[in-house]
Amino acid sequence: MVPLVEALARMLVCLPPQHALVAVDAALAQGRVTTAAVRAALPDGARAAAVLLNADGRSQSPTETLARLALRAAGVSVEPSVHISGVGWVDLLVERCVVVELDGFAYHSGRKEYREDRRRDRELVRQGYVVLRFTYEDVMRDPQVVVSAVRAVLVRSAARPQPRA
Repeated sequence: MVPLVEALARMLVCLPPQHALVAVDAALAQGRVTTAAVRAALPDGARAAAVLLNADGRSQSPTETLARLALRAAGVSVEPSVHISGVGWVDLLVERCVVVELDGFAYHSGRKEYREDRRRDRELVRQGYVVLRFTYEDVMRDPQVVVSAVRAVLVRSAARPQPRA
């Protein structure tokens, strides 16, 4: 059996970057590895070291990782897992004004979750944020759907004052 750190290092070398980063982000979020340990397991001179710079253990799901990577590749500022007073943790905060929530069916299909999502959205809007919700399918089929929607909001809200995170 290969140790987790070595398996992740091999993924960074062999897999497409976004696929490898999903695995690295999950291991980081679970506290099972550190980026330093994964970096130490990489072969010298591997381009994988540059890919590892994009790892972030604050992402809580593959959907969050893929959306974050697509948005950053588009040149926008993205912070994963940001705590906003009166709301709690949001999946992604883009350019300090757009909250991107990535909803999987398993955690957002019940009445209680549905009501809580609406309460959170109202509070975020009250505080001046724009809220965009995307499904697992949106991100997995084409993460550019997220990028296009966020860009459209950013263009429209460029002149508006920024809410505080």
